[in-house]
Amino acid sequence: MINIYLRECVVSLKKLFPGFYSPSEQEFEHIKDECTFIFDTNVLLNLFRYPDKPREMLLKIFKGISNNIWIPYQVGMEYHYNVIDEIVSQNKAYDSLIRSLNDKYEKMREDFEKYAQRHTNLQMDEDLLDEVKKSLDKLISDLQDQKSQHPNLFNLQNELSSIIGDKVGKPFTEDELKALYEICDKRYEMRIPPGFKDVNKGDEKRVHNSIEYTNKYGDFILWRQILNYFSENKYKSVIFITDDTKSDWFKSFKGIKKPHPELLQEFRKECEESTLYIYTTKEFLKYASNLTGLKLEQEEIDEVVKGIDDYKKKKDSIEYEEEIENITVEEIIEDIPSYKSLNDKQKKTFKKMFLAAENEKSRNEVIAWAESQYLMNLFGNENSLKKYNNLEDYSKSTYVNDNNYIDNYSQRDNDGNSIFDYITNIVGNDDEIFKRKKDEREKLDTLNNLRRSIYEGAEMLPPADESYFLQKLTQLKNDDDIDLSLAKHKKLMKQLRQEIMQ
Repeated sequence: MINIYLRECVVSLKKLFPGFYSPSEQEFEHIKDECTFIFDTNVLLNLFRYPDKPREMLLKIFKGISNNIWIPYQVGMEYHYNVIDEIVSQNKAYDSLIRSLNDKYEKMREDFEKYAQRHTNLQMDEDLLDEVKKSLDKLISDLQDQKSQHPNLFNLQNELSSIIGDKVGKPFTEDELKALYEICDKRYEMRIPPGFKDVNKGDEKRVHNSIEYTNKYGDFILWRQILNYFSENKYKSVIFITDDTKSDWFKSFKGIKKPHPELLQEFRKECEESTLYIYTTKEFLKYASNLTGLKLEQEEIDEVVKGIDDYKKKKDSIEYEEEIENITVEEIIEDIPSYKSLNDKQKKTFKKMFLAAENEKSRNEVIAWAESQYLMNLFGNENSLKKYNNLEDYSKSTYVNDNNYIDNYSQRDNDGNSIFDYITNIVGNDDEIFKRKKDEREKLDTLNNLRRSIYEGAEMLPPADESYFLQKLTQLKNDDDIDLSLAKHKKLMKQLRQEIMQ
């Protein structure tokens, strides 16, 4: 009887909170017999970007499940507006690289000639330059061979079109879109997925079939089309495959990303007779045999998954490099939490030290220094702070070069101490800040965790309520008495918890 009761409780919980449960083995067994597959725009476009083996494997799967594929109109539209650019840019990449190599060689010759005219002893060795040119010609010849072997992606476009056929949802009318945009704005304010991470797209628009579409609402329109279709058409299982892993599609639980529970909850609420499963392409491939019923070799799947991993690493690395090219050092510094808590004089010192740092290790040392100053600002008494505030002005030589940056802040003095050590004053064993009792340190950790939890908890609330708690947190000064400060923070945390639970 107890076991029956427990099973009934589990079933009830899963019905109430479906967004927090993964499919059981029994559910997996039935999926392949009654499933509809939806592929997001990014998955379709990645077919044109992946190496040969992942592309061939996915095409094989697409063909095997072609009768069970359906895509929202929004996916179809976005795919067609991007696929030609993708094909053309890949074809042009070879010619662009060949042109770049030739330009670099010509620039090298010009530089040699220019400097040789001004320097009596600088001679241009034509034989060595010829060797460089021969090597360059080999590179260009290899690129031309690769270009000739590049797959005809227009054929792939036609093949994909044939597989999907007319299994595409209906578009919304202009009036329906306007009404949905208003709903979407309210959802974004409350950070209801999907799409709230796309607000930075602003008011970018495109016109299709004489209807104006606002890009930032694309994910929500896609989602609404899925909900409408499956609330009207009763399919038992729905699998949505997307490579958009932002927090408005996937929620992180202690570093492990799972489909956002709100999406699964909303789907179950509106499409009561259907169950939604969300996977990335890589996850989908891992379970492809079970999900599709196709006979696929696991060894081949593992190789394909590795190919996708390698591609994503390269892609992420390139995107990261492109992103940081546009970020100034000032922006990086402003994003360091401990920096924000420093006073003006400390910030000035921090900037000089950070700009002087030549590697990751030395930058981390500077950040550690900022954290020590932050702790002293929070809990140091006036006397212990005085000696830090009255430090020598390190903006003067010999510590700063002609550009007003510290010149090798880690250089050693006669006693073997670095300037960094001297600034932080951690050389002396009598420093009060490093003699605090263990329980005080534990209280400090608790306080920092409380502040962090309040900040993260506030993000779960609508913008107006979030702003209220963040303002209260900012106004809440830390007292010299840690216990008093803890009490104030716990009170605010209790208020926040009640607000979240409502």
